[in-house]
Order: sequence, then structure tokens, then C-alpha cells
Amino acid sequence: MEFLEPVCQPLFYTEEFLRSTLAENSIGKTILASVIVESLLNNASDAVSYFYCREDDPEKNDCISIFRGLLSQLLNHCRDIVPFCHEKYLQSGELNLTSLGLAERLLTLIFEMIPKQFIIIDGLDECDIVQRKSVLALFTSIVERLDEREPGKLRVLFVSQDFSDIRKALETATVLDLSKEDNKNDIKSYINHWSKMIEQKYHLNTEDTEFIQESTLIRSQGIAPNQKKTEPMRVANSSQECSSLRD
Repeated sequence: MEFLEPVCQPLFYTEEFLRSTLAENSIGKTILASVIVESLLNNASDAVSYFYCREDDPEKNDCISIFRGLLSQLLNHCRDIVPFCHEKYLQSGELNLTSLGLAERLLTLIFEMIPKQFIIIDGLDECDIVQRKSVLALFTSIVERLDEREPGKLRVLFVSQDFSDIRKALETATVLDLSKEDNKNDIKSYINHWSKMIEQKYHLNTEDTEFIQESTLIRSQGIAPNQKKTEPMRVANSSQECSSLRD
């Protein structure tokens, strides 16, 4: 990917990357996660799924929401299991998948069937400790079991603040601690790339594009930007805008 800077590049060429936790507050972790997701998606040979947790969104801050989101993506890579999932859906009597046990069984089965896959979960720290525990327990057990037979079959990256319970649960994983300076160039390159895409799509002028770049960079550092304009201004959200532009 043309905007992938040296700080990000090593993550794609080491076995450690996909069992690591990126940890430190206010360093643009979500933007960094988006860079990683976008780069992995460019490799069509591997299955890639991802989830962005949001503390203030009940649909994005618990383990069942994470599992549902991953399942919906993974089924595109494992169509043979769709009839089985439909049967389980009918048997459960649930309108939406709410059974944690069933979701875990389905994920485990799919992980066994797909030859190689990458999963990125951003903002795990935005889920409460009970939800984090369930997510971490499932993925650590599955990765360890699969690695005994097929090393590298499943790799998971958690992008999070450095919380003690997360670090403890991933004590056998590689932890990559990043500071603001470590990924500053990655974030700038990523913002510039997507702001140009947004500029073309919405026919923005140079001033508006520069405002998007500046305010998004400030927000990535955990600082509320000064209001520079009185009229409403649509600032780029890395995950939502990228998804919209892909579509």
C-alpha cells in the first residue's frame, strides 16, 4: 500500500504481529488499525475480518457483537458452512444471534475450515472487563490450539490501550508498545490518502480538505480540535469513510 510507512511495514512480515497488542492512549490506534486492515485486504489470498469496538455503542461494545460482526464477514470466505449456520439459526429460535455459546462454536468451526486468516479487533479497551475476558479467552485458546497443528493458520491483532487485564490475558503473545511518535508518519500518510479520496468524492475545495486532514490528525492524538468554522463540517472518520469509499 502506497501510504504504508516503515513503522507499520514490519507488522506484516513477522509472525509476532498477529498476536500482538498495540498499547498506549491517544496515539491514533484506530487509524493505525485501519491501515493494517486495508493492507491485509489487498492480499486477496487470505481471509481478513475486523471489528471496531465503540464504548458508547451497545452494538459494538460486547463480545457477542464482536463475534456476530466477525461471523458475518467470515461466512463470505466459508460458504460451505452457510446451510449449517442456517440450521442452527432455526433451532435457536433467535431473531438475531444472542447465544454466546453458539457464536463461539460457529467461530471455532469456521476457524478450522479456513486455510489462513487474519483478524483485527480495534478498541478492545472500550468493552468492559467481563466482555474483554470472554473475547480474549476464546481467541487465545483457539490460536494456541491451531498453532499446535498448523502454525500461522489464525492470527489475531488486538489494538488497545495497555490495560492490565488485557496484558495478563495475552502474556504469551508479543506486545508491541507504540508511542505517538512511532506511528505519526503512518497516520499522516493514511489521513492524506483518504482525505484526497473524500475530496474527489464530495468535490471539496482545498481549504476543506486541509481542515479534514488537520482535525483528523488532532483527533487521532486524543485532543479535541479547536472549532475553526461556524458551519457544520464533516470530518473524516477512518473506518466509516473508508468503508463508504470502497463501496
